[in-house]
Amino acid sequence: MLLATLALLLAASSLTEAPSLAAAIPARALAVTPVERSSTPPDTTRAPVVWRFSPELSALYSPRRGFGVGGNVSARHLGWPGSEWRAGAVVAQRYQRVALSVYTASPYRSRVHGMLGLYARTTTQQPFFGTGGRTSDTLGVRFQHTSFDAEALLGAYAFAHTGLLVQPFVRVRWDRVGRITEDAEALLRLDPASQGSVAAARDEDRMGAYLGLSLGVDTRDAAEYARHGWLAQVSGSRYVAIDGSGLGFWQASATLYGFFPVADLVPAFQHHVVQASAHVATRRGASVEDLPFYYLAVLDYRMLGAFGRYRLTGLDAFVASFSYRFPVPSLLDLVTDAYETDAFFGVQLGNVYNRIEDEFTTRVAFDDDFAEEGRVPLRPVLMIGGTLLDRSRSDLILTAQFSIGTEGAFASEIRLVYDLRRFRSPLR
Repeated sequence: MLLATLALLLAASSLTEAPSLAAAIPARALAVTPVERSSTPPDTTRAPVVWRFSPELSALYSPRRGFGVGGNVSARHLGWPGSEWRAGAVVAQRYQRVALSVYTASPYRSRVHGMLGLYARTTTQQPFFGTGGRTSDTLGVRFQHTSFDAEALLGAYAFAHTGLLVQPFVRVRWDRVGRITEDAEALLRLDPASQGSVAAARDEDRMGAYLGLSLGVDTRDAAEYARHGWLAQVSGSRYVAIDGSGLGFWQASATLYGFFPVADLVPAFQHHVVQASAHVATRRGASVEDLPFYYLAVLDYRMLGAFGRYRLTGLDAFVASFSYRFPVPSLLDLVTDAYETDAFFGVQLGNVYNRIEDEFTTRVAFDDDFAEEGRVPLRPVLMIGGTLLDRSRSDLILTAQFSIGTEGAFASEIRLVYDLRRFRSPLR
């Protein structure tokens, strides 16, 4: 079934002919590769396969996962010109995962692209702290959790540039929650809605499909390390249970990134960039008690830096971020100019909600003071970090961040931008 789907996606990516719309390309948008008519014979020279390996430093040690090892291997032009393959694995004492994805063509440079992805994960340290923005990190319950995902998408640009992306997708997911491995007594102290979410997860194995559509507008100057432009993304899907439970709900998200070069105002500050972003996500059509906790919206270190994995969950989520990025000298500059090192600092504000329209407030809580009745204040995070960029590829090799929030500090590898075109994007 998956091989047949891949064949259809590959055929779609090779049949589309892009018109010449160079004059219509928005300023600083990424141009996709056009297909031009030619009377000369096509170049049949096969592009060489390009391999790349990157270690996953965060797999080396975690207090919850234990010691481990992990890495990713990618290959371009493997099997056919333009293909992009990626495989990754992590093996730790209390956590294991494996992922494989293949794109028929570059999702940033080709008019049409398809993707197939497979992902499997098992852990004895799946945390749940309750739902809503008033939860405490002292009430975490940890479960044995195994999950499997299969995802397929087909992306197309309406014009000859990234000014408008249309991307339908389908994702099939299976989950099993087993025994409680730590802090069983904390389960009794969770609120009734959160206990219902746990019961929904533990009653039976769950399996269902997300059927959805993503739209995007991308005017950035680079996909990996933008210095100016915008990236706007919206995604919506319907979850349909295929395990006989009858569960169904809607989920949607909207995300906006903006990049502003400081040199436009101060020419001496070349490569200094102000980055701003905002993200909102929601689930509708089911109550907290009906949804297993792993189906809820999540805010953790990936988008709200100082909070550990799956720390905040709810029906809705909101986060805004502001940062300043600038180049810094490094020892690498003494031996090569192939790499660029940057530093950044900034602030994030966010939280999760069970009814964002009733609970949202602009008040910021710098401690656990949630005195405002019925309203859930924003949680602040201060962040500092650094990046290492391969200038020849314009690819990020490493982005590390150290964050400080109301519950302590957290260090991790992160992405500066989460993109709906990527396999298992946290936005979709």
